[in-house]
Amino acid sequence: HITGLFKPLPILFPINLVGEIANPLSISLRLFGNVLSGTVMMAVVYALIPKMLLLVWPSALHLYFDLFSGAIQTYVFCMLTMTYISNAIGEE
Repeated sequence: HITGLFKPLPILFPINLVGEIANPLSISLRLFGNVLSGTVMMAVVYALIPKMLLLVWPSALHLYFDLFSGAIQTYVFCMLTMTYISNAIGEE
């Protein structure tokens, strides 16, 4: 696999190396950002709603922002990772 990074010209090795690292890095940062956004959204909700409503209403939002949205993003991350791996295996 390492020799494939030197094709078609050996001088293109740095560009090919960055191309190999960019996909996992980008989907990892996407997963981190989307899961963290649920926490940020809940902080905004807690800051904006009155104290009387804090007992009932945010629980449904926690279910969505923290669990459901994070689970969907993890599923997308796994699917993209499997696609990238299958493409890498298919090229050899």
